[in-house]
Amino acid sequence: MNISLKEIDKLFIAVCSEVQPFNNLARSIEFQKKSIDKLKGFLKDLGELKKQAAELKNEEDANRILYYENIIKSLTEELKMWISFKNDDPQSA
Repeated sequence: MNISLKEIDKLFIAVCSEVQPFNNLARSIEFQKKSIDKLKGFLKDLGELKKQAAELKNEEDANRILYYENIIKSLTEELKMWISFKNDDPQSA
């Protein structure tokens, strides 16, 4: 996968915009699980892109991708939290 940072920015915004509506208690667990799967897939792609940027010694791109990875991980954990609350498991939330 060889894409520009501008394209990665657009993908990041698109993925976050797609899953953000499900990041609340009122939304269905089914949609939240699908959102988690989408985020995990995107996180895997970001990892590959970050690796490529590091190999090319492109520190700026690698750092931006790392930033995006952290946001994706945070969104994933938030979705998991809502699912845990709905499953009467607040301890794991």
